[in-house]
Amino acid sequence: MTSLSQGPPPVPPLRVLMYGPGGTGGLAKYTYDLCDSLADLVQLTLATSDHCAGNGNGKYSVHPIWQTPGSRLRNTPASGRISKLFAKACLYSKRNISLVRYLKDHDKSLDIFHCQFFMPLIDWPSLLQAERRLPVVFTVHNVNLQDPLWKATERLEESLLRKVLAHAAGLIVHSPGLVAPLREWLGDFSRPISCIPLGVPLPPTISAEPEWLTGARRRFEGKFVLLQFGGVRPVKGLEVLLEALTRLPDHVRRTTHLMVVGETAKRYAEYAQGCRDVIRTNHLEETVTWIDRYVGEEELPSIFSRAHAAVFPYRNYLSSSAALSWAYALRVPAIASNVGGLGEYVRRDEIGLCHQEGNAGDLAECIIRLQSDSGLRLQLRENLCRINREGKYSWNRCAVLTESFYRQVLSATS
Repeated sequence: MTSLSQGPPPVPPLRVLMYGPGGTGGLAKYTYDLCDSLADLVQLTLATSDHCAGNGNGKYSVHPIWQTPGSRLRNTPASGRISKLFAKACLYSKRNISLVRYLKDHDKSLDIFHCQFFMPLIDWPSLLQAERRLPVVFTVHNVNLQDPLWKATERLEESLLRKVLAHAAGLIVHSPGLVAPLREWLGDFSRPISCIPLGVPLPPTISAEPEWLTGARRRFEGKFVLLQFGGVRPVKGLEVLLEALTRLPDHVRRTTHLMVVGETAKRYAEYAQGCRDVIRTNHLEETVTWIDRYVGEEELPSIFSRAHAAVFPYRNYLSSSAALSWAYALRVPAIASNVGGLGEYVRRDEIGLCHQEGNAGDLAECIIRLQSDSGLRLQLRENLCRINREGKYSWNRCAVLTESFYRQVLSATS
């Protein structure tokens, strides 16, 4: 009797430990969205803080490895700065010990250790501990030494960060334009680097219009509304956008309104005050609505729906932006500086206009063109609708690309 030919045995799912932040910030949201889809392809554990906003409806397990600093720590007065630093060091040390212990106990049951690149230097021992046992993959959201976040006094940190990434078995970036600068920055790095885009988030099932938006609606009703969304910091170029508003002809400025929505971290308070001074000096109070607070994702559909364009005048920024992903999801055309992933996505997908980085006059021309050409706005929205229909940046596709990269890394390290 002839036996029926059997196909190849099924490939067992990879066992992955994801290391990412907890909480509700942009990087945490990215990590949860990726894990939700990735858990359909791999056996996944998320090592994160105990303040974790989800676990994919039970599709993956969550291993809490540290406590996030409470309000008492965050509100420590300046006089208690040393105590505050000591308390943070203790928390980070606790996290490091917990992670090393977990890796030691589970190294034989893991194939990949995937880190979102936010690790403070205290985690360096964790990386060494992991590297001896299994391949480490980093998602590098942005490495750019021109970013104002990098200070000349932090060259020691820069050196150590380079060493951390140099130990990776593979790196994931969101922008093709980041690959070459990253290889150059790392020096002799021959291991795989894969470009996997940010996924487009699914709009929340529950949407709520915030009270401030209801109250502010009269300020911009019937006007061409620009939106800059996300935490205010120098790299996002708000000062360039404000200068661009001053360069608009009077008749255009009278029919244009800017919404700035996002929380300002304390370390950027001086920068934000400088931007407020520009608004006051140039009499833009009636042209700008500035909401300086954290905004939950349930509020985003109502906020983005009020905008005719989302503006990204970023400076010295090589990666993409979670705010741009929301513009994709909610079908809002973009105006972006021609830097890094922002310019690449906007140009390639034809979803908006690009301006020269830091050039307020060029940005003003983009605003005028988009405001005056309703046919162009319609075409850009149609392009956004088509991209969403095709699932080009769906989280399922991002998960498939990530799982495939894991296997490429394992093949390269075997």
